[in-house]
Amino acid sequence: RLTVPTPPPQPFAAASNPEKSDRPATPATAPAEHQPAATAAEPTSNAATPLPPTAPAAGTASAPASPIDATGAAAIPLIYDLTLGQRQGLPALRMSMHVYHRDSARRFVIIDGQRVNEDGVLGNQLWVREIRPEGAVLEYRSLRFLLPRVGG
Repeated sequence: RLTVPTPPPQPFAAASNPEKSDRPATPATAPAEHQPAATAAEPTSNAATPLPPTAPAAGTASAPASPIDATGAAAIPLIYDLTLGQRQGLPALRMSMHVYHRDSARRFVIIDGQRVNEDGVLGNQLWVREIRPEGAVLEYRSLRFLLPRVGG
């Protein structure tokens, strides 16, 4: 036979108008012999004191500094974050297609009309080193930077 334990009386549970109550006031705690034994399956009630909403941890509400930080990969600057002198030294780069897949052999980009896979050569001293969900990591004369994907 299954019996459901009754919850202990709440200390603040009193009638809103004690003069009109027909039953006697109950004590804040019942005698020990009337209280059911607490079991592991019985949830504890904390209805009188609701928990305040927790604030997000510091830094979680703001967006990451760059999309690379969100993936946990090494921090590589965006092409837009390079100095003016560094950008002027780069050849013209126009990405028209970006395909990322879990299988690295199926990843490719099309930059300036040329289809290139990871570690592929784009031109003189210009390499596609890695293709990430957010764009392609290029290397030009030992300078690595991220060229963001189209539309992203």
